[in-house]
Amino acid sequence: MKGSLLIGGSLMSLLVLAGCGQQVSQSKTITKTSQSVTKTAKPKTATDRLLVKLATRIPADGGKDNAKPKNYSKFYQLNGHWYWRLSNRKQQKLSGGRVQSFKYQKDQNVYQLTIDDNGTKHQLKLSWVDSGKYAYHLSDNSSNLDNDYILSDGTSQAKWRSGAPAKLIGKWRSPFQRADPYMKEYPYMRTDFTITKQDMNGANNIYDAQKANEVPGSAWAINDHLSSKKLSDETYMLKSYVGDGLNLNKVHLADGRLTIFYQTSGAIKNMQLVKDTDSNDSSSTADTADSSSDTTDDSGDTTTDSNEKTSSVDQHNLTTQQVNDWVWTEFKKTDMYNSDFTQEDYKFIPQMSDNGMLYVQVYEDHSTENMQAHNVDPDTEPYVAGYRINSEGYLQEASTDQSGFHTVSTHYSGE
Repeated sequence: MKGSLLIGGSLMSLLVLAGCGQQVSQSKTITKTSQSVTKTAKPKTATDRLLVKLATRIPADGGKDNAKPKNYSKFYQLNGHWYWRLSNRKQQKLSGGRVQSFKYQKDQNVYQLTIDDNGTKHQLKLSWVDSGKYAYHLSDNSSNLDNDYILSDGTSQAKWRSGAPAKLIGKWRSPFQRADPYMKEYPYMRTDFTITKQDMNGANNIYDAQKANEVPGSAWAINDHLSSKKLSDETYMLKSYVGDGLNLNKVHLADGRLTIFYQTSGAIKNMQLVKDTDSNDSSSTADTADSSSDTTDDSGDTTTDSNEKTSSVDQHNLTTQQVNDWVWTEFKKTDMYNSDFTQEDYKFIPQMSDNGMLYVQVYEDHSTENMQAHNVDPDTEPYVAGYRINSEGYLQEASTDQSGFHTVSTHYSGE
């Protein structure tokens, strides 16, 4: 783990063992019924359990300078075998091949993968960047590969925004918890977590038996170059750096209480805001901020550019081609658009809902000659975007977290 926030102490990792004797006796009674299942079920291997989490195309993190991705990493399964593929933005293969062997090196906390690329073998090292397993790191000495890959960058199209949402900015404090047993004079502790416009920092402070006298405990290194990404309603990923080391924290805000997910099964819950830190400053990132000047109302519609031309096309009676053309025009404005591909390189799948709205899902068509010329995976057709035409005839785009739609065009603009 490189330069991440460390939330230490046994406070955050309590293991409760109860009813052990009862479980032993119960296991004898269920053995016969479970045997038939275990005979037919195919057990997942350690390779399966790890790589299935990484089975999506992910851009390399641009670092604290937010540089463009150097490459894209993807693990995928084909005919019962795992493969790894490293490609550029145009989906041209840079490296990769079949995962021939897989070994976990416990002393280094690293997975060693042997990649067979048409007879040429090389060693790929894979490790988790953080204890929450929100990103992984790949290194390969033979190709100078040395990059981090954030999982949410492969599952969410939401953009990273400089700073943190205004509602998260401030000093947050956890409730009292029991400290380590050996801390007899200071049996309690609680965590302070401060989010500013540019960085994050925190500390685990300890207290006496009366919870009155505070003693500063282990402090976290200041993480700067802070940016954020909205994953779903009130859930955000916070990205920052200690030096060049990537740090990720997933946080959730509900009813004025903050939860920090710092491990796959651990969290600091019910943190309360105890102090604002210039959350009203205009340079902080508002929750609804975007790269455009659009604003969204409660219905999910967005006020679009006033300069958009009025169309004479009846938007309630469009042909299939008109729908596809309209979607294509707006899709080309997104980050998912690749100028090497044309409209014919995508599939537009329409579906009419019960409430009369037309939904269109856009997929890459890997059967076209142009796609195949870019060495795409012929056995997949990745979903890239979703749209719908609402009851008012407006074209709306699905949010990256699939939680709703926002209007991108109020008048037909098909080519």
